[in-house]
Amino acid sequence: MVGLELDHGSVGEFQRLIEERARRVPLQHLTGSAPFRTLELRVGPGVFVPRPETEAVVDVALAEIDRLLGLGVAVPRIVDLGTGAGTIAASIAAERPQCDVHAIEVSEAAAAWAALNFSRLPQHAAQVRLHVQDLRDFEQDGFDVVVSNPPYIPPSMVPTEPEVHEHDPRTALYGGERTASRCPAR
Repeated sequence: MVGLELDHGSVGEFQRLIEERARRVPLQHLTGSAPFRTLELRVGPGVFVPRPETEAVVDVALAEIDRLLGLGVAVPRIVDLGTGAGTIAASIAAERPQCDVHAIEVSEAAAAWAALNFSRLPQHAAQVRLHVQDLRDFEQDGFDVVVSNPPYIPPSMVPTEPEVHEHDPRTALYGGERTASRCPAR
């Protein structure tokens, strides 16, 4: 049996991570990364942790891009509304580098994670243009594909998983008209 010796600092850090996870801090926040399709995205506090279900959204967008390419559109223009960590936009840029990809995010905290992820894309990937602004103020004319994984949980339906309701940003979870009094408190 091969043994692994840890120094006192490593043991302390390991114990801290165990305690954080026991408090239901998302594993992705503790490791700082989340695998998604062909990418390893950076995530942490202030941004929605990518879910496997979002891969279906990317699949639909890629199918539409492929259809457009088949029709002779040389450079399809794509916009990802509410990009969060940049999950959808980064995947499209990596998998369809011939596209002109834009990503919109209103949260500065989430936009910082997206910018980091866009800076770490493979060399062959398309460049993603990040727009930090309210999507209602963004000029959306001229895009071939508009994609989004918007907030869709009704404010009255608080998720039961602490990893979600205590750590994912409320603006990324709750859809519909929101007011401070209607959004669940953390």
